Amino acid sequence: RNAFMGCAKDDAVAECLESEAIETSVSLLSGTMGKGEEEHGLSVVCRRALLEGILCLAGLEEARKVLWSEKVPEILQKIYETETDEEVNEVLERCANVFIEESGNLADDDEEEEEAAPEEKVGQVEELD
Repeated sequence: RNAFMGCAKDDAVAECLESEAIETSVSLLSGTMGKGEEEHGLSVVCRRALLEGILCLAGLEEARKVLWSEKVPEILQKIYETETDEEVNEVLERCANVFIEESGNLADDDEEEEEAAPEEKVGQVEELD
């Protein structure tokens, strides 16, 4: 958590993304799915901290694009389905809310681009097969 928050604060998100820290965090969290704490070895505190770091990055557009490309929202959803701790699930829900809100904003941006596109096509002829 602190490393991701520090990267966000210091404008070092690009370096963080290049370091594969996200992949490592997600891998650690994925290893907990369907296992008891004694089996995977990550305490509630550790799982929450990793998720809060991801949550911090999810609030930044540059990092969020990488998270989407790495299918992190889908992975977090699967973790949520098997997670038994309420505190961890609360952070997972907050992550989901960020991704949902931002995907809505992306859809709004796409609609705006589509609305603008017909004006750009005025006078252009499409080829027919």
